[in-house]
Amino acid sequence: MSAPALESFKLDAFGHLTWGLGFEREDGDWSAWLDCDRQGDWVAYHVVVDSDSGGFCMTAEADVIHVDQARKDLPGLYDTWTDVASEHLDAAWTEEEAAELLKVGEAWKARVAEVTEQALDPC
Repeated sequence: MSAPALESFKLDAFGHLTWGLGFEREDGDWSAWLDCDRQGDWVAYHVVVDSDSGGFCMTAEADVIHVDQARKDLPGLYDTWTDVASEHLDAAWTEEEAAELLKVGEAWKARVAEVTEQALDPC
């Protein structure tokens, strides 16, 4: 069975702003927002990157992958985008930001576990 189209999933990372990371400084801002959803044996995910100072908001990454691959790959997606954010940051994360990164990173991993472990619809 082939994967469903990405558009058929309920993804809205920038709409609900739940699993995100980023920074806002005098010289600019940058954030990434993640979401994932499941249909049968398939999981879709996307990452939206936003910068008001840079004047953009765009989908940076999106795909539909098998649930087995999602279990392996998606928990680390938040860490990957934290690394990308760090490349754009001129200074170190503040203690408050670092604590928030850990908290939201754990929430993302819990979301991935929830999505990838949910029972398949018997229909």
